[in-house]
Amino acid sequence: PQFMASQWLIYSDEANLCPDQTEEIQQRYVFAVFYYSTSLLPWNNCGAQLTSPCTSITTASSRSNVYISKLLDGAFSSSFKDTTHMNSSSAATIIVTQRWLSPHNECSWYGVKCNDKLKAMYIWLDSNNLAGTIPFELSSLLSLTGISLLRNSLYGTLPSSLGDSNTNMVDVQVAFNNLSGTVPASYSKNWSLLKSFNVEGNSLQGSLFSSSYDAFGASFATLEELVLADNLFEGTISPGLGAFRNLTRISLEKNSFTGTMPPSICELPNLIVLEADCAGPVPEVTCSCCTKCYTDSGGDDTTLPTFAPFSPIMMPIFVPPSLSPMKENVTTYAPTIMSAPSTTTNKPTATTDNNSTSKCNMTTSERNNKILKELLPTSSEGERAFSWIVNVDEKYVCPSDPTLPQRYALAAFYFAMNGDAWSQCSHNVSLPCDEEVSSNSSNTPPSSRWLSSTSECYWYGISCSISMDNRTRLVSSLDLHNNNLANEIPSEIGILNTLKTFLLQSNKNINGTLPTTLGQLPMLEELDLDKNQIGGRLPLELFRLHSLQILALSDNKFSGPLPSEIGNLGNLSWVQLFGNADFSGTLPTQMGELFYMTVLTVQKTNFTGTMPSSVCALLQSRGGMLNTLQAECGTPPNPPLIKCDCCTGCFSSYSSVNSSRSNNNGLMKGLAFVSIDTIPDRAGMNLGDSMQLYHDVIRKNRSPREWQVID
Repeated sequence: PQFMASQWLIYSDEANLCPDQTEEIQQRYVFAVFYYSTSLLPWNNCGAQLTSPCTSITTASSRSNVYISKLLDGAFSSSFKDTTHMNSSSAATIIVTQRWLSPHNECSWYGVKCNDKLKAMYIWLDSNNLAGTIPFELSSLLSLTGISLLRNSLYGTLPSSLGDSNTNMVDVQVAFNNLSGTVPASYSKNWSLLKSFNVEGNSLQGSLFSSSYDAFGASFATLEELVLADNLFEGTISPGLGAFRNLTRISLEKNSFTGTMPPSICELPNLIVLEADCAGPVPEVTCSCCTKCYTDSGGDDTTLPTFAPFSPIMMPIFVPPSLSPMKENVTTYAPTIMSAPSTTTNKPTATTDNNSTSKCNMTTSERNNKILKELLPTSSEGERAFSWIVNVDEKYVCPSDPTLPQRYALAAFYFAMNGDAWSQCSHNVSLPCDEEVSSNSSNTPPSSRWLSSTSECYWYGISCSISMDNRTRLVSSLDLHNNNLANEIPSEIGILNTLKTFLLQSNKNINGTLPTTLGQLPMLEELDLDKNQIGGRLPLELFRLHSLQILALSDNKFSGPLPSEIGNLGNLSWVQLFGNADFSGTLPTQMGELFYMTVLTVQKTNFTGTMPSSVCALLQSRGGMLNTLQAECGTPPNPPLIKCDCCTGCFSSYSSVNSSRSNNNGLMKGLAFVSIDTIPDRAGMNLGDSMQLYHDVIRKNRSPREWQVID
């Protein structure tokens, strides 16, 4: 969303703001980010696409939430009110509004209310089919006093930054969505003006009323309405809530609160409504003063909002002018739209009719909303993958299809890893796909391009295995080595929980850090990321992969110490870490618990200390299986970085330690073999002091498993 918003401002926004209009640009950017973050499905009213309706807002004092009415009346700039529609008897106000991403000032966009200085004060987008996450950028709207996003399809967490920066918040209405996580502590710390807080009908959790809450909860002294019903909150109800003397409504039902309603709450002087799970033979909450009691199973359940019909319009994808010619006199305020392929071999012809029945035995809108609830994308690449699944993918996967998650995850992987520039079998037909016309076996169909209409199991580099119920083919191998992949591995990789082999070596431009979701691949046996630009510390989640046998991370930019948790990976046989100049600290003694280890290479790193005796004990010469142990144990410098009297290969730096490790290129040129005792099939080789460093000294020959020296 952030990228799309910035591209819209640069290439498509007809407001043409000047670079020195810093505040105006910032506010407009925030609203553009909000739109792209919440438009996974088309908005019901005043979305950027001209195919959606755009009608004015009517506000009235008869609304159930009086705070919104008051804020709206006070927040509208007079220049945006249509006084011809005022009705004195009902205090109704009709506000003429514009589409989002239109060239008009964002203060006139539907649901956006500003003060006379054109600073945003309120966002009101109830029941508008918003789908996506609430972006943290809203915290930049420092004049914001309220937000109402009731009855939409928002998911993810409440952004804590809203509490850090927005100290003027009066009204927060996000009920009946799919929000999760906890209520940020920053809200109660800094929202000293808050009057209404409504999060009913979500999946929020935590012990909201605890002793720590009492310590900073006094900031809620102005609070009049607190609605937490139908969530996953737990714990006892704190007496400290009784300090909020202005409270008129407290709704705590359909949660997991327990204990007794404190007398301090029952005695609140202005309290009119108090609801809790105080019904049933054994109530969760004992309450003698509640105005309405529910059972913890729900009681008077409120029906969750029905998602509005989905219009088959592709989520806006930017094509900057430098990549695609722009048409003159464009009549839409949205960015250039990526159209679907013209062929529709598998896709039902009735997808444009929301009332028709597709092959999934449901209407198109029902299918798309069910897929959204199934996937709940949380990243920009995930949003693109979702949009591709519901709008473009000719395979037309149904929500109940067990292959939906893996197809979605692979599409997100493609979008994240610069798929249109891959060397082989990109969706970009201008690039080659040699595998389309060849196959290693007459019984195996040729590989197809990524994002094609075939099963994802036939996409280039993908292999699948039959599930245990013999009904589904699930991804077991992802091998895209040396294929010009770039950027950071997306978190969606963790969805492929049947993956056994993950090979991305020799792509050179994969960067960022390893996603913690790698720890969600319990069947992973081989992870090879050699020769890339991946950095940062190794996530602890990596060491939950108890099936892992091969860990190859050489020639990257990893840093920090090697966690002692590596000893948990009892099946490891190959550990290749060399060529990461920023690895530091001592090697953990727990590596001696890797009894099946045959290769350990940690040269060209900044590890220091002494090779653990527990590792030396794994050598073949000492009864173990370890036949290759290489480290930075040569001289100069003296003493060496690692003292090792059992290593089969030692490396040394010709220059000073600091300068040789300042960058990878200098390090690789400054290292050479000092001694090698044994390399299988090359044990008698006389390498000599002047021998140049092999880029990969030893390497596994994948099948059969033998060792070889490679230039």
